[in-house]
Amino acid sequence: MEIQQSMGSNFLNTTLLLYLSLQIMMTFSTPTGDYTQNPVNECNDDLSPVATCINENTGMTGLPNLHDGFFDGLWLSANKGVHLFVRTLAGERSTIVLTDVEALNINGLRAGNIILELVLIGPDKLTMEDMTQVYDLKPDEAEKARKLLSKAQERSLSALEMNTSYGAEGKVLFRAIDAIPEHVLA
Repeated sequence: MEIQQSMGSNFLNTTLLLYLSLQIMMTFSTPTGDYTQNPVNECNDDLSPVATCINENTGMTGLPNLHDGFFDGLWLSANKGVHLFVRTLAGERSTIVLTDVEALNINGLRAGNIILELVLIGPDKLTMEDMTQVYDLKPDEAEKARKLLSKAQERSLSALEMNTSYGAEGKVLFRAIDAIPEHVLA
């Protein structure tokens, strides 16, 4: 019996094998935050190599994948709120709304800020290094960082870390987060 496969069926078999391999990796992966070993984005179930995990454990939904997207700017409100204006590579706009902002340290703002990843850090995962970064503390202010960390954890604050390929980077310490389609001030 002779079996002949056309180029189309070879492509189909290769595609199916790749799909099954990815499904197995997703099944056996753990959301440890180490995305160097797991190329599947745990948050969006897609193939982007970097996680945009800002909706994990927050109840927030609706934010598209922002890897290689843009950070268009921010607005600080009088009532301790911050609106981060972001845009996907395809141009889809969203606003990340942070409330009860305790501290913010974003620097390096440039035209064309390209997002590498946004990472949500829950209260139990905050570190003294996070406090040092968000409050712009000096290396000899470890005791102050320790006190700020304890206070942030007691108040159930989280941090949003923005890492970029180009432009603005930083952290925001806040209580609540939400996402709204389009760029919205109110």
